[in-house]
Amino acid sequence: MWLAFIPLQLRNGIRIGAEGISIGRFRPTFIPFRRIRKVEIGVSFWASRAVELILDDGRVVRLVAGGTFSKKREALRDAIATALRVYEAQPRRPSRSAPLARGGRDRQEWIDALRRFADPTYRDNTFTPEELWDVLEDPSVDPTARAAAAHMLREEPENRPRIRVAAEAAAESKIRVALEEAASEAEMHEVETKLAKVRD
Repeated sequence: MWLAFIPLQLRNGIRIGAEGISIGRFRPTFIPFRRIRKVEIGVSFWASRAVELILDDGRVVRLVAGGTFSKKREALRDAIATALRVYEAQPRRPSRSAPLARGGRDRQEWIDALRRFADPTYRDNTFTPEELWDVLEDPSVDPTARAAAAHMLREEPENRPRIRVAAEAAAESKIRVALEEAASEAEMHEVETKLAKVRD
């Protein structure tokens, strides 16, 4: 189960989570694992101090591992490679995430749709708790759908500790904040404000 994954927060602002890597402290850049094709230590003189992420579009992202110490570079490379293998090894069960994802809807339209889904009297409310957990706990799913699932599951207070575990495993800052808010005692409008900041 992917929630057994323990996120790694490094001093240089790199956070390795269940769904990808966040780089930087103040305006972090997020790289999802689904876009990473290869992880290696740079071979050129200038790149040799960095761990290189080869992306699906051919771009190379270099992560400085701290000084000139090869052990730090190797440790960072190995940590990312291990997390990537864990991500790729997760069974991908079909989920009903599409109706929950924001897609092209504006903020209010999306929130209104989620409120309808959460209403037990709504005729098209066919999401079971198990289906919502499948969406929330799959790091490969659209992050807006994951946040939406947490938004719906938080209605039952006993679900919040499990939502918090999902938040702790996340690398991308906006999905992590949205899940943390869903796991909190915050008022629903506060949760929806954080939810609206998550992007696909």
